[in-house]
Amino acid sequence: MNDDKNSPNSLPVHQDVDVNVYEAQVIYELPKDLQKILDSENPVDMVDDDTLADLINGIEEDRQTMKPYLERYNVALKLAKMDDEKVDKNFPFQGASRVMMPYVMEAALDFWSRTTPEVVERKNIAQAEIFSKEDPETVARGDRISDFTNYDLRKGISNWRDDQSKALLSLPITGMYYKKIWYDPSTGKRRSQLIQPDELICDHTKASFKDCPRKSFEYTMTKSEVRTAILMGQLIEFDYGEDDDTRDDVEFIESHCLLDLDGDGCQEPYVVTIAKDSSEVVSVSARFDVSDVTLTEDSKVVSIDGEALFTLTIYIPDPGGSFLGMGWGVLLCDMFHSMNSITRQLIDAGTLQNTAMNSGFISVGRGLGPNSRSRKGSFELEMGKFKALEADNLGQSIWQPSFNGPSSTLFQLLESMKVDTRNVVSTIHNVESNPGEAAELYLARLSQAQKLPNAIKINVFSGITGDLLRLQEIYRDYLTTEEYSMVVGEGFSFEQDFDENYVSLCLTADPAQGSDEERVARAKIVLEEAKQNPVHNLREAYNRYYSALGVRDPEQILPKPKPQQPDPLAVMQAQSMERISKAEELSSQAKMMSSMASMMKARVEMFQVDSKIKKTESETLKNLSQVDKNERELMLKTLKQDYENLRGVFDDARKIFETDQSAVAISTEGQRVQGDSSGLPQETFQ
Repeated sequence: MNDDKNSPNSLPVHQDVDVNVYEAQVIYELPKDLQKILDSENPVDMVDDDTLADLINGIEEDRQTMKPYLERYNVALKLAKMDDEKVDKNFPFQGASRVMMPYVMEAALDFWSRTTPEVVERKNIAQAEIFSKEDPETVARGDRISDFTNYDLRKGISNWRDDQSKALLSLPITGMYYKKIWYDPSTGKRRSQLIQPDELICDHTKASFKDCPRKSFEYTMTKSEVRTAILMGQLIEFDYGEDDDTRDDVEFIESHCLLDLDGDGCQEPYVVTIAKDSSEVVSVSARFDVSDVTLTEDSKVVSIDGEALFTLTIYIPDPGGSFLGMGWGVLLCDMFHSMNSITRQLIDAGTLQNTAMNSGFISVGRGLGPNSRSRKGSFELEMGKFKALEADNLGQSIWQPSFNGPSSTLFQLLESMKVDTRNVVSTIHNVESNPGEAAELYLARLSQAQKLPNAIKINVFSGITGDLLRLQEIYRDYLTTEEYSMVVGEGFSFEQDFDENYVSLCLTADPAQGSDEERVARAKIVLEEAKQNPVHNLREAYNRYYSALGVRDPEQILPKPKPQQPDPLAVMQAQSMERISKAEELSSQAKMMSSMASMMKARVEMFQVDSKIKKTESETLKNLSQVDKNERELMLKTLKQDYENLRGVFDDARKIFETDQSAVAISTEGQRVQGDSSGLPQETFQ
């Protein structure tokens, strides 16, 4: 760990603080016994015999809890490897069929072939998810973290991709796998080790893997490797049979456990290595530092958070509620056994039917008695040949059994079981599109059919993301500026880039997007929409569609804009927008001309009304008396006033119209009309 983390000046203190302010920290010193453990490189002498005995007994108790799962685990492996039996079967006859169909391996290969390219073979396996406001510096920071992580997964941890590929193949069979990811101080590198479910010893009755008090596994080292570890101080000197030439391997048990070595009543997390043959503790190392210790104000240890070196990835959660994962080999082993048994019975029935003509009973007749040479030995029929026998009636002296052959009922049952099993274990369900079916409806049916496979992938990818988060912890605690700068360049701080409050590593593959078929269908819908709607980015729609198809470097396929010239796809969109704009403009102008024609028609009608009023006034005044003339003049005066008011309202409306549309020009048979209309009297606009 970094040297600055070994300083007692960074101890968090257990105390109540206001939630609206930063957590207060008061500096206290570690208890001396605990500090002594941290200062010791290998405090083996602090593990007494009673503590060691309790640890070994605890490991054995953990091993007993694993038996129910391991029974089905071993059966699942045999089904997958198709090595259930190594000897010839004698039932129902000598040399009966022992064939095993590859149902479990078929399911495993189906999942492995679809997930490995997404996880292992991507150009960028991991990416950084930044929890802060995006800006150019934040984006650049995420790119640096992603570049370094992908470099480490491909080059730094040399076996990570190979182990991950193996894990994805075994996962659908056994249902889970473990990984140990740690920093190796002897090499200065990150290391990863794949551990199968039967290799890690832990309490299978716990509901959570984190709740297991011990996590132990057995491993072997060559004598040469043991000698090197002793010289480097990783192991103490012990008798490992250096002079014994009968074997070259030395067996160890490495237990990640909780022990109270300082006697304060609070257990501390350690890694204890035990030589299996002698049950001798050869190495003890603390899985914590001062920053993991929580103290009270009087310097008493409240709790210690240990470094978790193991991660767990499961396929299907255990319906019983334990942390164990279930694979198809574990869940469906009885069904697979039945399917294999039915297949063997069908083959054996066919074998008996086909070979019945070469077996049966023969009567001892004249010339076939005890003293006859023909009685000695067995009788064998050669195909295409007749063998002479001394018998009165050969047809009555020989009996051949008959067999009905394979059962059609068993065959139908086998086919039904195969269909039901494939519907469950298949990673992809083929959903054909119907003629004339809308793309959205097809995508909805396809997504519904992929609910189970996608849910499994989300669960698996979440476990792999846990491996990346474990790597992130190692980067933050052990990475050096020199190594980080070698990949991302000079002038960047890995402490700031890998700040746990603002960044989180995750897989580039997104299981929420579903299968390849779903991604292609979704990208195709977006592309068709972009073709119809010029507001969308057509280039980006094509880019996503080609990416969903798995086309490498789709940018090389799409047309690129020439220098100082617009993007051809953007030009196509602009032209489409211009055509739409012109159509809308013509429609608007047509509406304005219609409104103006209505206004001019109203002016004509008003002009005609004015003329009629004046004519009526002149004719009426001639035939009326003075009194009637006065009354008529008053009525005409009122009518004229109403007319003037109406004309004023019309003039105001015309001014507003002329202000908004100062000039309306439409080409009509080579003439332009502006502000008036031919065929109407000029005085109408006066």
